[in-house]
Amino acid sequence: MNTIYQYGSAGKRFLFTPLLLLLIVLGACNEDPGISLPQSALLGIVDTDETIFEDEDSGVEIEITFIEPALAAGTVTIDFDGADYGTDFTTDPAGSENGLTLNVAEGATTLSFTVLPVNNTGVLDLSKTVGMSFAASGGVSFGLDNAAAITIVNRPELSVNGTIADFGRGLVDIPTSAQSLTLNGLGLTGDVTLSVEGAQFTVSTDNSNFVQNESIDRAEVEATDFAIYVRYLPDGVASHAGTLTIESDELATPIVLNLAGEGVVPQFIAGTSFEEPALGTDNYTSTGDADFDHDLVNNAAEFVVDYVAAGSELGFDAVFKTNGGSGCTSDTVGVVDNFAGLDFDSYPDGTQGYAIFDSDGAAVEVTFDAVDLSAFSGVTATVDVFITSATYEASSPDFLDIYVLGDGGTRIDLFRTSDIDDIDDLVIDGSSPEGRWITVSADLSGNATATLVVAGNTNRDDEGFYIDNVRFSGF
Repeated sequence: MNTIYQYGSAGKRFLFTPLLLLLIVLGACNEDPGISLPQSALLGIVDTDETIFEDEDSGVEIEITFIEPALAAGTVTIDFDGADYGTDFTTDPAGSENGLTLNVAEGATTLSFTVLPVNNTGVLDLSKTVGMSFAASGGVSFGLDNAAAITIVNRPELSVNGTIADFGRGLVDIPTSAQSLTLNGLGLTGDVTLSVEGAQFTVSTDNSNFVQNESIDRAEVEATDFAIYVRYLPDGVASHAGTLTIESDELATPIVLNLAGEGVVPQFIAGTSFEEPALGTDNYTSTGDADFDHDLVNNAAEFVVDYVAAGSELGFDAVFKTNGGSGCTSDTVGVVDNFAGLDFDSYPDGTQGYAIFDSDGAAVEVTFDAVDLSAFSGVTATVDVFITSATYEASSPDFLDIYVLGDGGTRIDLFRTSDIDDIDDLVIDGSSPEGRWITVSADLSGNATATLVVAGNTNRDDEGFYIDNVRFSGF
């Protein structure tokens, strides 16, 4: 439909049709989101939503395209409703809570403005909708009222607190102490996944079971600072590199942490595999009073509980800690062989080890000779442990602790069950440690001296522990 306007002077008359048909095209990041004003003056536009994340700095460009050049100057006004101007969004050119006015020059063929979301980082708020209604005046007009909308939503947020430093030099085939950091999520839409590249590096959520791929329920990451742990296990003399990638659905970018370390050959400092003490033939019976703490001494023909060594071979001394029980009365305590494969086929090193069975007290505590570490760096203490398959009780208590006393008497745990209810509940590397040899270790870096202590107790003759291959290594 054409509207004819008459303009005249000095008898001159001009006829023209100034109705302009307009097209609004919304585009974010140079893409057409599919929102448009009518291509005919007789049609209007239905409200259409385009959804963007609040951290999309480029925003959404709204372009008005004229079917023919504007025949005269005019204005296009946009009224906003819903979201708050300045708090939730702004525009370019700038507008206000009262809206935005765009001037149209005579002969113009396009007109545009950009809606820019405000990134409220760290604030979990509901989605906001920027409602827009368009009107024109002067030399331009819309056939019908027109409207469009843009919805702004939170980008899921995941923050990492802490860093993973270069592990430096680590002993081949011995895991380093784990490094930790914490995760915190906000508005997550999916679980958090941890993926490690580099065979020498693993990750854990409990500092016990280390794997290369892990998934964490998003609710746990949002509820508190969630700790994760990364460990390095050199498998050869070489420099190693890897990455830890932390992801969740719709994050702006994955979080990638670089991992590095160098494997070196360990140098033996001191240790024992219990091969030097003579093998007794009889079970051990303490000559002390079980109602009192007392030193355990070697008895003729019985298993050796104390040993004086020289050089790099470690000696050891045992004491009995009372809890009112009967104590060591013809029990498997001290240096033993493997009883013809009764519990296992062989020791990790040699044919003898140290056993603690049915001690019926608070503990048998074995203290090894102090080791001078002052000439070494990167020192690690390792011990091989065998826990028999049995039904352990928390009430006796049945427990095994292996730890080092470092400088100033600081306790550094290699293995500890005294702080759990039941040994039977223990899980190491995905399964129970009972009935198999495991290696436990601790990083002693920074300590000039170290004294190994093994303390354990059970109250039945089928419950017990073997210790073998005690080593202090460094470089």
